[in-house]
Amino acid sequence: MFRALILIPLLTLATCSSQSNDTPVDTVEIEMFETTQTYCFGRFLVKVPREAKLEAQHNEFYAKTIETGRGREEFHAKVKETLEDRKKGVGIDKYLRSEYPEGGDTQIIVNEVDLLGEIAYEMDVFAIRRSDYYFYFTSAGAYDAEWIEKNVAVYRDIVLPALRYRPDNEIPKEPGFCFENGFIAG
Repeated sequence: MFRALILIPLLTLATCSSQSNDTPVDTVEIEMFETTQTYCFGRFLVKVPREAKLEAQHNEFYAKTIETGRGREEFHAKVKETLEDRKKGVGIDKYLRSEYPEGGDTQIIVNEVDLLGEIAYEMDVFAIRRSDYYFYFTSAGAYDAEWIEKNVAVYRDIVLPALRYRPDNEIPKEPGFCFENGFIAG
């Protein structure tokens, strides 16, 4: 986390310069940018020296953290564990429904939470792309009845169909959101 906090300002400084096109550029800057690799970082393209190793890529999409993992078995185990926990009603959670049939490559799990007498709703979103990667989305907070349905619809109809695998060295040509091994088009 500490490296990411230092790297982000450095990346911003390296890619956002206040120089005008008429300002002469010294040879150090020219040499530095001749040996860079362009990366997709969230919604931005950044140039990083080839020797640098990017760690802890930005993985927050609409205030929801995206966790990535490998393996179909690990993916199904994580979905199964979440479903079992929600169906047991662990803590203040109460399982309401799954948006897709269990055992598939996509899942949206909706549950209800009793927050001191106020009912709120949460969702866990899982999707696997390619046979060796999974992407796990989780909500950042509780929603009321209207907002949970809107969020489920956004993920079901827009985000999940636009989600695809992306190797680290691929820079998508279309607009969207990059994260480690993933891309959400649009």
